[in-house]
Amino acid sequence: QCWVLANKQQIVAHGVMSVAVGECHLLTLCVNPEYQRLGHGRKLFMLLLDRAAKMDARECFLEVRASNAGAIQLYRSLGFTQIGERKNYYPGHQGREDALILSRNLPLP
Repeated sequence: QCWVLANKQQIVAHGVMSVAVGECHLLTLCVNPEYQRLGHGRKLFMLLLDRAAKMDARECFLEVRASNAGAIQLYRSLGFTQIGERKNYYPGHQGREDALILSRNLPLP
């Protein structure tokens, strides 16, 4: 599923998730840079998690660049914990970058 948060004619954020056999996988959550740190990412992510729970997902998984401090802070504030790591997963400007694997149980309290 793909969800878009828009302000008039401009896309503020978009998120893509997959839900199957009791699991939700967040594939993408992107916020337009001029709208970051205004709560739009949290709003959209909460909507996605609520939708996943209504589709009988009991757990949500995601991967995030180890250097993406803002996203990691958002995910942890929503109860996600690190369950693994993929070394050299993402291409980076100076070589490769690790991915952190996070998860949490659903539904949200």
